[in-house]
Amino acid sequence: MLMRAELQVFDAKGAPVHGDYSLDWVSPSKWREEIRFGKYERLRVGDANGYWQTNGLSYQPEIIFQLDTMLHIKDAIRVRSKQSLGKVKNRGKAGLRQKCTEVKWTRVTERIMCFDEANGALVSIEYPRGENQNSPEISRIEYGAFNVVSGKLVPYEIRALTDGKDIAALKVLEITKITQENPALFNVPVNAEHWAQCDDLQEAEPVARIQPSYPPGAPANHEQGRVILYAVLEADGSLSHKAEDRPPELENITRTFDQSLAQDVALVAQQPLDFTPGSKWTYSSSSIAVLGRVIEVISGQPFESFMEKQVFEPLVMRDSSFFTNRSKVDRLPTMYNLEDGKLVKDVMDVT
Repeated sequence: MLMRAELQVFDAKGAPVHGDYSLDWVSPSKWREEIRFGKYERLRVGDANGYWQTNGLSYQPEIIFQLDTMLHIKDAIRVRSKQSLGKVKNRGKAGLRQKCTEVKWTRVTERIMCFDEANGALVSIEYPRGENQNSPEISRIEYGAFNVVSGKLVPYEIRALTDGKDIAALKVLEITKITQENPALFNVPVNAEHWAQCDDLQEAEPVARIQPSYPPGAPANHEQGRVILYAVLEADGSLSHKAEDRPPELENITRTFDQSLAQDVALVAQQPLDFTPGSKWTYSSSSIAVLGRVIEVISGQPFESFMEKQVFEPLVMRDSSFFTNRSKVDRLPTMYNLEDGKLVKDVMDVT
């Protein structure tokens, strides 16, 4: 299948930016997707284990997350293993009779899907605002201008809205069968990065929502974005670690423990990046401190207490802790550093 479409994304003032979308689909393990608008380009080529991606920028614009939500209808309607459907309710809008149902986690409603009562086509998805939360990035997706393709109703027009304002729209120009396959289209792109996918990955269930702590000046400057923890135990060097460029309090983050994680992370947030995340890697104590603080905020307890109850005790790790039991101090080895070719006793007091 070959699909070509026009894209429109809207800036903060509502001005449209025009672009293009294309999808060449042979099978779930053989496809090619391209998105272009403004100065941004993204290419993905699928294989059996995920997809290869090239990105025209060193980061992914926020609008791309919204476009992915809008374009990937299969993901939008999927009900996960820990989700349930609410009661079907009848609704009428603009003369169209609809049947709507909620998709719910245990404690919250994630979205509301509405279908055309006459033909069963999905016509809208609503994302309700949670209690004490900002408006969702997308509050509603609408599907229209349906055409029959291979015996199925396919929307030729899709638009995403936030609080009633358009933020993105797609208009399909053509959907045709691939009569002659071009193998070169599905070659691995130059300088591409592979993103693995696991279809049976257990889905996480949100049990609480935490308002972020923004850096000073961010709200006034209308700065926004999102942080995604892909592999939180791998130090990718995305946080500042250079001793000569950072405050001494951060230099001692894993040596003196004289500040709380909340204080350390507040300092980390004010440091510049050493390099573009993903372009290099290095060990980074700051990254681990941020992860620990995330756990503190979500769990509502100190990181060391969380680890003791959730990790050390269940695994019977009696000799593991963040702060040494005084009765076990004599079991600790002396630490040394290599200086000018000689071993020198470390000044850090590990007790």
